[in-house]
Amino acid sequence: MVQDAIVTKKLSNGLAEVLVERATACGDNCGACGVCKYASEIRTYAKNTLNADEGERVVIKTKSSDIIGAAFLIYIIPLVVLLGAYALSAMQGVPETTSIAVSFAAFFVCVFIVTVIQRKRAKKKTIEFEIVSYKLND
Repeated sequence: MVQDAIVTKKLSNGLAEVLVERATACGDNCGACGVCKYASEIRTYAKNTLNADEGERVVIKTKSSDIIGAAFLIYIIPLVVLLGAYALSAMQGVPETTSIAVSFAAFFVCVFIVTVIQRKRAKKKTIEFEIVSYKLND
């Protein structure tokens, strides 16, 4: 995964603090909305292999598998549990309202478990970024 960033601080340990501007789901065309405005910037650390200085626009890269794995764990697994719990309870001949209640209960339990797992994974292994090139003006 490749993203544009701005170096905000050059550190002596070979890292740089970078500011990554995330794109919004609506394509940044929601000027009046303002909902995404405050969550659109992330500060993180990247390996400064190019020795970039503060204020320079750079391109950072990370392994897509790290991002995809986290997204799969957070979004896909709870959905599969929700649908699977509904199907299993419906096959048992349980009334539909009970099947729905069981599926939502299983979904929320799964979300809780996934959240705990993801937080433990984040403490053990962070997503590593690397500055791979300078960003040319658009």
